[in-house]
Amino acid sequence: MTYIRENQAYVEKTQITVPWTNKELSVQFARFRNKLQPGQKESWSALIKGPGAEMKAIEMVAALYDQSLEAFVKHSWPSFAFFRTDYSDAA
Repeated sequence: MTYIRENQAYVEKTQITVPWTNKELSVQFARFRNKLQPGQKESWSALIKGPGAEMKAIEMVAALYDQSLEAFVKHSWPSFAFFRTDYSDAA
């Protein structure tokens, strides 16, 4: 968690453990390229198994970056430059 309070930036980290084994997903990635034709692009596939795997696959696909959308709006990651930076030359 990152937040700013009274002009002071804070970063806090915590680990959350989920003890349930029935929530585990198995994710496998595979790639394929036709080596008989030079210059062929790779195709990737993901196999997700486990409880709620279909919904998790939908979430993953929704989060993928689609370069064709660049025609409408250029993609750029948000800037997190809100921390104070000292530009003084004092030695």
